[in-house]
Amino acid sequence: EERAKVLDSLGAEKEETIRLQALARLRTLAASGRHREALWADEDLRSALLACAAPTVQSEMAAKRQEPQAVRVVALGVLLHVLATSTNQVALLKDAEARALVLRCLQKKQGEDVSNRAALVFVGLLIVATRMESVRKADDVYKAFGQAAAPGEPEESRASLFGALWSALPSASADLRALWANPHIREVLLPAAGPEEEALEVRAQALAALWAFAGDTDASKARVWAAEEVRAALIAGADLTERVDVRFNSIGALASLAAGDDLRKALWEEDRGNVA
Repeated sequence: EERAKVLDSLGAEKEETIRLQALARLRTLAASGRHREALWADEDLRSALLACAAPTVQSEMAAKRQEPQAVRVVALGVLLHVLATSTNQVALLKDAEARALVLRCLQKKQGEDVSNRAALVFVGLLIVATRMESVRKADDVYKAFGQAAAPGEPEESRASLFGALWSALPSASADLRALWANPHIREVLLPAAGPEEEALEVRAQALAALWAFAGDTDASKARVWAAEEVRAALIAGADLTERVDVRFNSIGALASLAAGDDLRKALWEEDRGNVA
């Protein structure tokens, strides 16, 4: 039976090439879409996959050893395909062990290839965690977000994380008020949107997230505009000398804020001028 063969080939005692071949087979199944939920629901396969992605594994002699980086990266790639369904994303959010593993893989010390791939997996987790029924139960997710999106972390991962936040916020189920109040998010988002951020892709994605935070209500727009760092970031980003995507997202955010009746006059009277 193919399932039994794959499970056997994923064992920590097997040669790396055999394990990679088994993971490649799982990736093919997960990429097709039809098998994703069945793969995650299979407890043995799920445990074996998570073990391959883990920083360390427990051998039969109870000694810990480091998993090969290639095995971990491919395992996270399989996990990325498996989590392409909302059902599996919710299941991951509720699975404390699996969630903790993904959060550990985000750490820079795990290696750039691993942390970059884990950041993509984290996107699905973050999207679910922004929902109103989840946001107050997922502080560890936001803490991990703040750590992985901080200056000094890989630029590609930071940009992916801010882009994921941008994608998640417009959902009708996103709790914008609770998310804006979360210190783990704001402490990295606001500096990343400012002119001091040297990574322009990171800055553009952070500005897009601010645009999304403005939301559709006067209350959400007022919360965003009340932050001095936001006003400074948006006005600086709208300058003619800025890169196109930085300027586009800044002007988009300002236009969204100006759509609020209570803020239109404040925006017009902003002493730094109507740079857009």
